[in-house]
Amino acid sequence: MGSLLRITGEFRKLQLILCLWVLVTRNITLAQGNHQYNFVNRYNNPGHNGQQSWAPNHAQQSQPRQQQNATQYQGQHIAEQPRQFYCFSQTRNYDCTFRDVVLDYNSVAPIFGNPQYTQYKKSVSFVNSRMEYLPKSLMDAFPNMDTLDATSLQIRSLQPAAFEFSNKLERVYLDDNLIEQIARESFNGAPSVAVLALDRNRINYFEYYALGYMQNLRALYISSNEIPSMPGLSNSPKLEIVNASHNSLTQIGDNHFFGNSELRQLDLSFNQLTFFNMRQLHAKTKLISVDVSLNQLRELVIPTHVLKLFAENNSIDHMTTHQHKCFVQELSLARNKLKQQPDLRICRSLKNLDLSYNLLESFNFGSLQSMINLTHVNLRNNRLLQIDLPTEFYYPLPITSLDL
Repeated sequence: MGSLLRITGEFRKLQLILCLWVLVTRNITLAQGNHQYNFVNRYNNPGHNGQQSWAPNHAQQSQPRQQQNATQYQGQHIAEQPRQFYCFSQTRNYDCTFRDVVLDYNSVAPIFGNPQYTQYKKSVSFVNSRMEYLPKSLMDAFPNMDTLDATSLQIRSLQPAAFEFSNKLERVYLDDNLIEQIARESFNGAPSVAVLALDRNRINYFEYYALGYMQNLRALYISSNEIPSMPGLSNSPKLEIVNASHNSLTQIGDNHFFGNSELRQLDLSFNQLTFFNMRQLHAKTKLISVDVSLNQLRELVIPTHVLKLFAENNSIDHMTTHQHKCFVQELSLARNKLKQQPDLRICRSLKNLDLSYNLLESFNFGSLQSMINLTHVNLRNNRLLQIDLPTEFYYPLPITSLDL
């Protein structure tokens, strides 16, 4: 009986050891399998194969599991493959036009065209397409591109370094999109851009130095946004046209346009400007027109060389000119708060003068004798109680339209 108990006890010990060995072996096998799966998962991750999805910080959000891990089929991990789009047509204005491109933050950046052909294309546009961001892969596919038309694509942001190798790009049209921010590095790598159009977006932040690399910029269109302050322009000496109308600008620095000697047209209308020292424009010898209408300015300085100056719908109660020179031909000061007639005797080239809807109580036509080209004068809706006419004119006034 004792021998039987000893045998049974030894047998139970053997069973226990065998069970422990089976459990340990199984755990080792599972661990090896998980390690192999993780290695395959990392190897096939789209973030490691050069084609990755991207979203800015404000657009990051949780993704469905099938999008996070792509597709698992029969134990294998299959990475999401980038879609490929080809030029479907060539027009008079564009070498390559893409159709039906759809790109959101959760998708892998697509491949645009065949590199053997796209390297020779110089102008690109889109039809019936939507892209939440402008991908770097697009710009990289066209190393010789000089014109990009990406208007009306619902673009919300620009992928960092998107223009890194765009040194031949000259014209960029990004108007009518949903862009909210322009960062300092947004256009790095595109020093040849001459025309930049960002009209009708939702830009509420424009980094001051965002245009610092655009030495060849000639025309800047940023109207109809929510920009609170102007980007720096000192590194763009060739700049000729600036349209920043319909924004949220409150003031312009004293020397903001100091380095823009080629400036011809400046439109700052429909903003909230309370201060703009226009004396900084005296040296702009090529200046044609300045529009500061519909702001909150109280003082106005007529730039020396400007030909057309529009400043209606402000709160201007004081106006001055350069001491020795004034070449303005068209001057609109309607709907302001002028109580005294501005001294414009030095502005001998004046043709059209609009002082309507002010607070003028008197007007002396004798001060207009030097203006031999003056044809239109509008004094409607003032508080005129006295009008003075000289006994004799040195030159007969050529006024053909006088509105009192």
